[in-house]
Amino acid sequence: MQLTINVPDDRIAFFIELAESLGFKVENEIDHTYPSQEQIDAAMIEHKKIQEDPSYCLDWEEARKTLKFA
Repeated sequence: MQLTINVPDDRIAFFIELAESLGFKVENEIDHTYPSQEQIDAAMIEHKKIQEDPSYCLDWEEARKTLKFA
């Protein structure tokens, strides 16, 4: 038997882990790569720095001028 369940993107990793822990075979049609805890922690640190000092981050219009395309 096959069952299709729609799960919100922010809950998919949890749901897959839960289903697998209960012994269900999970086939994910879309192969998403989820960030590691280290990547999440690094992003949170950067976010905190930007909140504490907005000048830590470049304005998009200024950053855009520095991009070079091949």
